[in-house]
Amino acid sequence: MLQGCSKGEARWIWTAHSRQPIRAIIWHFLHFLSVAVAALAVASITTFVTIYRDMLGPVPLPPLTLLALRFQPLWLVLVIIFAVVTLYVMWRWRLRPAPDGISVVLILLPAAQAAFLFVALLQPVVGTIVRQNPADPLIQPAR
Repeated sequence: MLQGCSKGEARWIWTAHSRQPIRAIIWHFLHFLSVAVAALAVASITTFVTIYRDMLGPVPLPPLTLLALRFQPLWLVLVIIFAVVTLYVMWRWRLRPAPDGISVVLILLPAAQAAFLFVALLQPVVGTIVRQNPADPLIQPAR
């Protein structure tokens, strides 16, 4: 029993703190997952360059794709910064969840980076597939 606490107060303290580590584990997993997805997006840039060479040839790339390709070192630095900050937050708030504002920012920023990179990298591939496959004649309206 805790010193200076009645039995009812000790029970309340135990139940209030027993859920905190589970919530912290869930938040930490989401932090790690968002950084891992952003790291995979950055790592896939070189793969998409070879796909563009084979599939598109001399066709110019869209501006959004060029932005993603030209600033690959910047995307890598951002992922490293996100990873270091995430590790610090996970270490700093080991047994309890980080404040909600910090947690949301640490999940949304890497997720936004990954979403931007995937959209920018898939834009030429999807455009080529759409251009090469004519529309189904059954779907086209009658003239």
